[in-house]
Amino acid sequence: MVTVAGSPAVSPFARLGQRDYRRTPDHVRFWSKVRKTRGCWLWQGGLSKYGYGKFQLTLPHDPAHLKPKQKHVAAHRYAFKLKTGRWPRGYLLHECDTPGCVRICADHVHEGGQRRNVRDGLRRGRSRRCTTPTIVRRIRRECPRGKGVVRRMREAAARYGLSPTAVCWIVYRVTWRWVK
Repeated sequence: MVTVAGSPAVSPFARLGQRDYRRTPDHVRFWSKVRKTRGCWLWQGGLSKYGYGKFQLTLPHDPAHLKPKQKHVAAHRYAFKLKTGRWPRGYLLHECDTPGCVRICADHVHEGGQRRNVRDGLRRGRSRRCTTPTIVRRIRRECPRGKGVVRRMREAAARYGLSPTAVCWIVYRVTWRWVK
């Protein structure tokens, strides 16, 4: 930036009323949006529709462009990168069951696999997939194809806490084909 003698350097962003992302490092912006409590470290920035934090990461850019390119990342994934120096390989599991938590430790957010993530979701009642082969067999017995099947499928959906579409797919073997 060119300065005139005696006057401070003014960023082109300041003239446009925009934030100068070149001067504020990502990690500083990130931690400014975290409220640390005794337990969880809660994300105070933007949230996804599922309650997970969203953070706008500044990507390396061409200096000829006025505004750098940015990418949205999950806040807990960026917190993991800050703590470990690498991006998580798979899933990050919230032991504290708080989607907005960005505290990386064994009691809050830690790395894990899909199988553990699904098992945790089922155990905590967060998953829609609460069907078992036994329930599938019952649904197929209670909803034989033919007259009145739509009404029986709706009743089964209400009884087992599933959507009517899920029950329809079970009855017509779109899903759970392997269950006899």
